[in-house]
Amino acid sequence: MSASPDIREQLAGFAGIAAGLMEMLRLAKEALNRQKTEGLDKLTQVQKAVVAEMSLHSGELDKELCEVRGDGQVLCLKMESVLTHLQLVARNIGEMVPPIRQQIAEGIPFSLKGTAQANQVFDGLAEILGDLETIFRSDNEELKQQVLKEKGPKVSQQTIDFATDHEARMIEGLCLPHAAPVFLGLLDAVRNATRHAMEVARLAQRHAPN
Repeated sequence: MSASPDIREQLAGFAGIAAGLMEMLRLAKEALNRQKTEGLDKLTQVQKAVVAEMSLHSGELDKELCEVRGDGQVLCLKMESVLTHLQLVARNIGEMVPPIRQQIAEGIPFSLKGTAQANQVFDGLAEILGDLETIFRSDNEELKQQVLKEKGPKVSQQTIDFATDHEARMIEGLCLPHAAPVFLGLLDAVRNATRHAMEVARLAQRHAPN
């Protein structure tokens, strides 16, 4: 059964938010790889714009919630939940700014493997955020399942595996101890953002479980 036009319209309105989140993540990755802080300042600006857009949507949903009953209220509450998780994704990506800024300012080196792993999970999260934008625009049920059952769990597991690898490199003397808070902070941010992105995909399902 197809989703109702109301659901499609609500989800389509969030596509710009997903694009903004992708831009935030792109700027974080670029700052890390180029070791330049300018992108972090831009990231903060984009975050403010994304948060403002989400606030507008939330206000509209609050107003609509007061005017509808039954299924309309259920839809509004579900969309509010989607916005909440998108807000948390934005917060998680924003939390990458301090560790990256610290790493650049203090010249804290990552190993080649650590840099590659950071880029790998950044790319995995970027793909998921791109999928959310597509989901919002097309209501693609297959893509929702891919995010929930394949892509999301894969990135989440990678963040755990790479944290374990980092500890092993520290023991072997291949990584400096003061790189640990920065590297692990980035992995935590990616893992948390991925978890909330998966919740967005779950809530966007046509027959999402309660």
